Amino acid sequence: MKKRVKKSKYGYIDSMRVYSVLKALIMFAVSFTILAIGWIHTGTKENVMTVVAILGVLPACKWTVNAIMHLRFRSGNREFHEKADRITKEHGVDERVVFYDSVLTMENDGSHQVNMFVCIEGCLIGYTEFEKAKCSIIEKHIKGMLKKNSIPKISVKVFNEESAFLVRYEDLARKNIEPSENDFDAIALVGALSL
Repeated sequence: MKKRVKKSKYGYIDSMRVYSVLKALIMFAVSFTILAIGWIHTGTKENVMTVVAILGVLPACKWTVNAIMHLRFRSGNREFHEKADRITKEHGVDERVVFYDSVLTMENDGSHQVNMFVCIEGCLIGYTEFEKAKCSIIEKHIKGMLKKNSIPKISVKVFNEESAFLVRYEDLARKNIEPSENDFDAIALVGALSL
């Protein structure tokens, strides 16, 4: 079995699809096993083991919801990831300001998947290949959250054209500027907002 991919790395969504389904199934299996053992041992469902089994179903339900959310999405295009990763490595971009496989859920605007975010020199840029994702809605949401979390001087632009994003990313990466505290805070916020 593959190792679980960390949040912000490419392949996270695909990894979580498998991990969350397995974890939910195992938790349900444990709860039902406890229920069965209690029932067989006492001959009735009315025992402490039933209570323990019911309490065990609560985290299983949480992981079921998590699985349902992750099953709706897939990791982005591998070819895009390889192109972006080449720029990251070629120009020595700090990987702490790069975030892959983001799904942003907004209260009134649904869920929007973004292949990659990067924040360099106060510019938070993102790329989405997904037609359902609305760039303007994503930008507005992130700007609002940056303001709400008191992270100043960050501009936000989300691209739906791969070539335009890669050109902008390479322009920013060429500057070889050390990331600022705001850059780290902006990417941390993206991580906190992401599924």
